[in-house]
Amino acid sequence: MSSKRFRLLKRVVHFNDNTELPGSIDRFFKVRPLLSFLNSAFRRTARDNRIGKPPLKSIKEMEKKAVSRGTCDYIMSDDGILAVRWKDNRTVSLLSTDMGVEPM
Repeated sequence: MSSKRFRLLKRVVHFNDNTELPGSIDRFFKVRPLLSFLNSAFRRTARDNRIGKPPLKSIKEMEKKAVSRGTCDYIMSDDGILAVRWKDNRTVSLLSTDMGVEPM
């Protein structure tokens, strides 16, 4: 990206209004709407080839006819990431730092 393009983007792209500064010091005030959008946009199911190999039941094992619909397997990592795999019409994998297993 050229410096001219960067200066143009810096001048015209705003995520928050500077006149509405909060009383407390929020270091992320200007980008808070962008962070909120990205946080909500990336709460999706995870592709199995992208989540590593958590110690969950394998997809082949979950797709067997003997495994009933609604069966789930989950594990919580030390840093608060929940990995869940359950059988619906197809096997679904989910990674989350926001939800627990209870809403299932």
